[in-house]
Amino acid sequence: MPVTWIPGRDFFGNAYLIGNVLVDAGVLPSAVEPYRDKIDTIVLTHSHFDHTAYVKEIAHLCHAGVYIHSLDAPGLTRRSAQPLAALRLPVTRYSSGSPSG
Repeated sequence: MPVTWIPGRDFFGNAYLIGNVLVDAGVLPSAVEPYRDKIDTIVLTHSHFDHTAYVKEIAHLCHAGVYIHSLDAPGLTRRSAQPLAALRLPVTRYSSGSPSG
């Protein structure tokens, strides 16, 4: 399966598109826009800002579900005035490698 590299700018992390899965969301939404119809899942490797900066915007743009390990999920809401749940973005937490709603 081909992997598409989507480079980040400045201090933001890169993103990668693997099939219908976007890995990390620190890139500008405009960088993801050409792939918006392909993406239905966003997997965040961890909750550092350079990997999650635009997750809300990209998830809305692509109508994608967001997945992150349960130990990193609290980091998504601590920085934000509006937690992901308030924006109606589905954050599924990984536990032992399998999603658990």
